[in-house]
Amino acid sequence: MKDRVAQMMLVVGMTAAALSGAALPSVVLAKGEAAPAISNGGQHKNGGDALAQYNRGVSLQAEGKLHEAIVAYREAVRLQPDLADAHYNLGVVLKDQEKLAPAVASYRRALAIDPRLDSAHNNLGHALQTRGDIAEAGAAYRRALAINPQNLQAHRNLLFLTLYDPDLTQEARFEAHLGFAR
Repeated sequence: MKDRVAQMMLVVGMTAAALSGAALPSVVLAKGEAAPAISNGGQHKNGGDALAQYNRGVSLQAEGKLHEAIVAYREAVRLQPDLADAHYNLGVVLKDQEKLAPAVASYRRALAIDPRLDSAHNNLGHALQTRGDIAEAGAAYRRALAINPQNLQAHRNLLFLTLYDPDLTQEARFEAHLGFAR
């Protein structure tokens, strides 16, 4: 959990730096400096290169250069196939470009590596929902909530799915909304 928090702080900091025009950590990492701990810690032979590509992808994504970010994330996972965060971010960018099948595949690869990524379960659910796989989407949202009951986005997404369930009565939908409000 502590590593996930540190990683999220790194991503948020890099995004803020990119938006402010400051030098990004990925530039330092690409020059061979020590990389911060990410899910898999860069322990493989090419881990430093993989983390440099991952960080490059994060920077490019923050700059809105999505095609280039995809290239960087794909290189990161080529160099280090078990880098869950790179698979996850690749899924995010692909979904943003409405490439749902590859986004779903990327989220599933990330979850095969680290099934505790509640945000990956949630985003997988959203991609599945977008392509019409309502039952699978609901299952993904429930997995996200089983991992992190405080994931408000997963709660909202699951609640939204009640609108698509023809078997739910109006009263059941109302109860679901009340349960969310509590």
